[in-house]
Amino acid sequence: MSSDSFGLFGIGSVVGCFVASAFPSQWSNRTMLPLVSLFGLLGSVMFLIASDLYVEMTAIFLIGAWAYMTVALTCDRLGELLNDTQKKRWWSLISSF
Repeated sequence: MSSDSFGLFGIGSVVGCFVASAFPSQWSNRTMLPLVSLFGLLGSVMFLIASDLYVEMTAIFLIGAWAYMTVALTCDRLGELLNDTQKKRWWSLISSF
């Protein structure tokens, strides 16, 4: 079961990156980061109250999607604060956690 949950977290991470990259460029990160956090909140609540394995696995998928949607949006936002060499270093540090 643990390998399944890690697999679902990984699949959620990949899907989260693709979803975050598909957001229209007109939508600001200031708006999108709180909206994306709802995925993490929903996944956390589902994981907390899960009495069924399928609900628990869906929660793990949502948490993986939330984690990497946040990483992708944060990487995009770092360009406003740092130059390119610093951006790569900080993005790798943030995404490793």
